[in-house]
Amino acid sequence: MRITVAVENKTKNDNLNCEHGMCLYVETNNNHFLIDTGASNLFIENCLKLKIDVKKINNLVLSHNHYDHCGGLESFFAINNSAKILISSEWDKTLYSKKTFSKKLVDKSAIIKDNISRFVFVKDKTNLFDNVFICRVMKPDSQYFCRDKSLKECINSKFVSDDFSHEIYIAVVENNCVNIISPCSHNGIVNIVTDAKERFTLPINSFVGGLHLKGKNTNKINCGKSFIEESIKLAKENGLKKLFTCHCTGDKGYKILKEILNDDVAYVATGEVIVL
Repeated sequence: MRITVAVENKTKNDNLNCEHGMCLYVETNNNHFLIDTGASNLFIENCLKLKIDVKKINNLVLSHNHYDHCGGLESFFAINNSAKILISSEWDKTLYSKKTFSKKLVDKSAIIKDNISRFVFVKDKTNLFDNVFICRVMKPDSQYFCRDKSLKECINSKFVSDDFSHEIYIAVVENNCVNIISPCSHNGIVNIVTDAKERFTLPINSFVGGLHLKGKNTNKINCGKSFIEESIKLAKENGLKKLFTCHCTGDKGYKILKEILNDDVAYVATGEVIVL
């Protein structure tokens, strides 16, 4: 499997721009697909430079409904008229977040309604290709949710704690193990890894994505160091060998992960390629 980071918060490539958002291009066997669209149309510009033809994408997976992951959806539809779009069946449950996202509307109901035949709503495990599955965490333990208290659901005009049912993850099964892609991991790495382990009864080889540890800025975290240590300990007990992280993990979160995992963690920025 080969994963190209089309958009992320940072870039190590002078030819590629970055933004607070994520877009990944995944190739496995003879198949390929796109995960998320970042916050704008930047992913299209970067994909063009990376020689990724967005017009020929057959499947787009939107991991959740926050603006920095689905902000480029209209731009995608403007140039791609055939791809299937996979989203959680609970996609429209959370349209706002109380602080961080309150001014960033992520209501895509109009474009979904106008293109309903192109959308696949993931309720449970959905087979995208022979070895690629899209999953929702079905029995999450809220104590392992990300600790960002600004993330809320809007229900009957009232904000309550988000249950993150609008989030999905990707599981790629290869060589008798599972590789997980979870761009923001609001459900928490423990819940996601546990869910995958129970579904596939295989060890977790790698985990690619942000862990939403970032606090008010990149040099702060939204949880205690002990929470990160416990989360990684439990993930490793389920077989996790390598963590490729980025985006909402934040600089301080990554520094702590590096102290815990040493060479078993790496930060991946715009333009970088992961080969598993």
